[in-house]
Amino acid sequence: MTIDTTDGKSIGSVAHRYYANHRFRTKTVLLVIAVDDRKVRLQTGSSLKTIFPRGYLDTILTTDVKNNFRDEDFDTGVMAMVSSMSNKLNNSTGQKSKAQDRISYMQLSV
Repeated sequence: MTIDTTDGKSIGSVAHRYYANHRFRTKTVLLVIAVDDRKVRLQTGSSLKTIFPRGYLDTILTTDVKNNFRDEDFDTGVMAMVSSMSNKLNNSTGQKSKAQDRISYMQLSV
């Protein structure tokens, strides 16, 4: 989801509220971009929290997304994030076939 600003609210609370209000599936990843505020947040469904803990998501945002977003290269940033997350799903220990199922249900809202 792309918005101009969070209007002074935390990006986390905006992402959480949008995610809850739209009743996304538990296997959903929501990317929220507040362009004017220069803030980014990934919100995951409960089924993906063990695969994508907050620390992992923060690392992706720092290394893969924010650097591209600073250069206003949103497409490359989003693609880097999707690539990193897909690789992590595919390499989940002992869950190769389940990881493939998760990819088919993962939704990205930008």
